[in-house]
Amino acid sequence: MPLVRLLRDGSTALPACMRALATSASSTPGLVEVREYTLKPEGVADFLQLCKEYAGVRASLLPFKGAFTADVGSCLHRMTHFYTYDSFDQRDDVRAKAAADPRWKEFIRLSRPHVQFQVGYKLWTQAFRLTVL
Repeated sequence: MPLVRLLRDGSTALPACMRALATSASSTPGLVEVREYTLKPEGVADFLQLCKEYAGVRASLLPFKGAFTADVGSCLHRMTHFYTYDSFDQRDDVRAKAAADPRWKEFIRLSRPHVQFQVGYKLWTQAFRLTVL
């Protein structure tokens, strides 16, 4: 699981994000799902450890592209995840299979107590092409 910590000046943020989202130099995902998890401050370390422990499960079930945190700003206990899909139908199929998997259910059960709230965005990217820097 790629885990990128953004630098204070943000200089690596855009290139790292673009590389993570592009499936290859010549292709672009149709749908990017962005999930922002605001963690309970006292649960950040435990949540990160669970993410590391279950990285293989996530990689086997979901088109996970990366997790990003910041070390400056107003909310230092927020983690942003990126997933890419070809379509909404593919997303629905993949998410349903993951939700039925006992390993993923266990990860959700263990990680949920560390999450204050979650926000999700779906970005349709077919109108433009990502350029990998």
